[in-house]
Amino acid sequence: MFCHFIAFAAIVFNSLAARVELDWDVGYVFGARDGYTFKRGIGVNGDSPFPPVHVTQGDTLVINVRNSLDVPTSIHVHGLFNNGTNYYDGPDMVTQCGIPPGESFTYVLETGDQSGTFWIHGHTRHQE
Repeated sequence: MFCHFIAFAAIVFNSLAARVELDWDVGYVFGARDGYTFKRGIGVNGDSPFPPVHVTQGDTLVINVRNSLDVPTSIHVHGLFNNGTNYYDGPDMVTQCGIPPGESFTYVLETGDQSGTFWIHGHTRHQE
């Protein structure tokens, strides 16, 4: 009986997991982050900062990144473990090559049983 409950719980948990897919065009934006001085910065889909990403435990986060910059880029998620998928970790020329200008790369990130707040940002040179 207990084994059936565990199997049922695993099926329910897996059926509640979602695949959250995002299409991000990383490019230049202009804005006054300090409220006064307009400067060129980096944004996603024309926005900076970009909207929060909401996922829950067990979800798969898929981020399709298109690089519209004139330099390579990559992304990194602070706090999310990449056990077995360190090639999605983002440090340019450490665990992955940067995404060349005009090219795309798809990150597939499993949340597993992790919870909390994570920070997604650029991880090539000084792209924060």
